Amino acid sequence: MDDDRKALFSPALATDLSDLPPTFICVGALDLFLEEDLAFGLSLSRSGVPVELHVYPGVPHMFDQLPGEQTTQATQDIARAMRRMIAAGLCD
Repeated sequence: MDDDRKALFSPALATDLSDLPPTFICVGALDLFLEEDLAFGLSLSRSGVPVELHVYPGVPHMFDQLPGEQTTQATQDIARAMRRMIAAGLCD
């Protein structure tokens, strides 16, 4: 499979990220994908894509499905980011 087709499955595999929309990334500090998420955020930023990245201490992958303070904070952060993107006309 060529790189362009791989990118259909995961944008992180794309060779050119500059056409991607503004991106919100939230990840737990104990998430197995933490390093991958950080690298993707950096690649997006270097490609000129606006990125908002939040790392939540002490929580694992899919922490947002569990009750707790970090989940509440992440939900609030996501809602704020969505409101900002909509207000800025970045979402259709």
